[in-house]
Amino acid sequence: MLENFNPLWIIIFLTILSVLGGTIFGFGKWYGAVNNDRDSLREFMDEIRGDIKKICARLPSPSPVASESPVQLTEFGRKISDNVSALQWAKDHAENLKKEAKDKEEFQIFELCIE
Repeated sequence: MLENFNPLWIIIFLTILSVLGGTIFGFGKWYGAVNNDRDSLREFMDEIRGDIKKICARLPSPSPVASESPVQLTEFGRKISDNVSALQWAKDHAENLKKEAKDKEEFQIFELCIE
């Protein structure tokens, strides 16, 4: 039985085993590097998100609408209204809006405005 044994088969077997082992090892290193990069990116994004929240918290946010009811514009809101000619737009579209709002309750008119 050993007289028919060819050592070439051992070399082929060891070569295949080495290639598979190297491939698995390389894949493992790559996978670890990808996970490390993902963790680093996640930490970086959390840091940026926190910085943006801090910046936004420090910014004064002018509200265009006063908090009282009925709705009133602040000085900032009046500037916006003047710049976009909101009063003229309202006059141009008032007739159509009156037709849609006719015979509706207040909450239905509010829902109409939201749509």
